[in-house]
Amino acid sequence: TARKWGELWHLDGVERQQRNVLLRARDTYDYSFIDWIYGPTALTPEEEPPMFAPIPLDSVDVPDPVDAASSR
Repeated sequence: TARKWGELWHLDGVERQQRNVLLRARDTYDYSFIDWIYGPTALTPEEEPPMFAPIPLDSVDVPDPVDAASSR
């Protein structure tokens, strides 16, 4: 999981913009991706839920920078 988070934070270009759109859309208090670290109870391996399903970056449309600048 740490490796995937590291990859997420070190994106460039369109993938970085897509990541930012996805993260800005999340509630500030939504800890669902990291509740396994900070959750209220410890679980045994048999009780652990499956890892979260990553949200594909290409599922987000990023506005064209030229269009965004002209709308200001």
